[in-house]
Amino acid sequence: MMILPIPFGIAAQWWSKSSLNSYLSLKQGVLAFFLCMLVIFLVDFIANYLIYVQIDPGAQAIAEKATEEFAQKNENALANQDVFKKPVYSLGSYFTGFISKLLFYTIFGILSALIFRKEAPQQA
Repeated sequence: MMILPIPFGIAAQWWSKSSLNSYLSLKQGVLAFFLCMLVIFLVDFIANYLIYVQIDPGAQAIAEKATEEFAQKNENALANQDVFKKPVYSLGSYFTGFISKLLFYTIFGILSALIFRKEAPQQA
């Protein structure tokens, strides 16, 4: 789930480069990646908020139970302790997750834009 959005962002950069006659500045590459991540994470944000808060609040208990069972089966000592806090199902917490994922993945957008960039020749 964490790696899946990156190929979509790279595809957006490649598509932008091909649409711009094989010329792509760093700013255009980062913008293409950012907009792709914005759409992906906005849909994720809205869908998760609607499912867990509006449509089926009972799904919160099921998700917490599944997390607890996974922690009990895990042999890692930290997973068995109460180190992790329980999730808060609120609009603010979902928005914070949306923004932090968007900023984190923008780093990959900058790196891939450095690879894809090809500045247009200056016309005199």
